[in-house]
Amino acid sequence: MPHADEPTKQVLIAEDDDHLREALQELLSGAGYRVIAAEDGLEALDWLSRVTPDLIIVDILMPGLGGPELIRRLRETSPWATIPILVLSGYADLTRYRDLPVDGVQLKPFKLSEFLEKVEQMIGPGTRHGLAQLPLGTSAGSPHSLTTRAPPAAPGGMACRVSTISRAWRTTPS
Repeated sequence: MPHADEPTKQVLIAEDDDHLREALQELLSGAGYRVIAAEDGLEALDWLSRVTPDLIIVDILMPGLGGPELIRRLRETSPWATIPILVLSGYADLTRYRDLPVDGVQLKPFKLSEFLEKVEQMIGPGTRHGLAQLPLGTSAGSPHSLTTRAPPAAPGGMACRVSTISRAWRTTPS
């Protein structure tokens, strides 16, 4: 069993909006995921030449190599073809994604809890997001364990994340 503080799931985020990318990176890291962030599709491909994440989060509209082309390349290339892909988009028209070979779509803006729930549905919880059992030893032959929970946010901690994401939504949807 992994140690409670050791991230076990790895997520690659390809998002060109700095505020949103950083907010998602902080959110997922805080939930126990190991996160790699890329500014565009080309940087995402560069990372993928070195790592194999459990989930790839792709913004649809990015400069250079955009989301649809990145997704096409991923689905044509082993071992990336089977990695779940979650698309981020500000367009509410879901018919746009009908022909994209993706596993999920997250419309912007979104609630943090909604986003984490979608990630968990796709690849399971990060180690610190859920409960972890830490063995403490035995007493009279009976094992003892301690259930851990993520510590509560410091005063203003959640507001910081919320304000960061709120700033990200002030940009043009992509």
